[in-house]
Amino acid sequence: SGFGNHGQPVRATFGPDKRGDSGRAIQFSNKLLGLVPWTEAAHVRLPSELINGAGNEGTFALWVYPFNGVGGLIAKAAPTVGSSPVFTYGGYSMTTGWSQAGDPGRVYFRPNNNSPLLASEALLSISNWNHVVLTYSPSGVRLYMNGRIDSALSGNFSIAPTLAPSMYNALGAYLWDNDGSRGNPNQYSNGRYDNARNYNRALSAAEVLALREYERDPQSA
Repeated sequence: SGFGNHGQPVRATFGPDKRGDSGRAIQFSNKLLGLVPWTEAAHVRLPSELINGAGNEGTFALWVYPFNGVGGLIAKAAPTVGSSPVFTYGGYSMTTGWSQAGDPGRVYFRPNNNSPLLASEALLSISNWNHVVLTYSPSGVRLYMNGRIDSALSGNFSIAPTLAPSMYNALGAYLWDNDGSRGNPNQYSNGRYDNARNYNRALSAAEVLALREYERDPQSA
């Protein structure tokens, strides 16, 4: 990270990125069944302040190359009901905070247990690179797939600044227990992620498209 928000890979490896450069994308290979300790799930542990302090509005952006239709994008586990934002595909967080299987390849977002669930119209393309961007604010949430708006909902989708010591933030998995000690295979990733970004404001549609084009080919942007 250029801002000191370095992640800690846990049982994750590195593979080719979207331009085919080896060792440039983080890779997750999870073949797990049942509830397991986070130490057995491939993911990247994120700094607690990265998501806990995300605040009223922001943007999550990343490239995803899924090996199958199920995985966690970015999520935090919280010790209190109503404070766990979960951004996933193929499975989602219910209002109880528990994991539920969804449609393979469909992207989901719920900022806390009391909020509506956003579900994508389009599905992720398996074994291909997909650019996924989510913007959230007190007035609504917007999901972009490959540079274009896919779905949106109105309402308060801001992320509560829960700062409990046991908070656990992860890229590549939704580890729903208070300290990340358990997770659900519905939301463990199998695939590669590249250019994961977190902004403290909601990007505009033009900025989302410009980001995608730049990251596809910096020389032509």
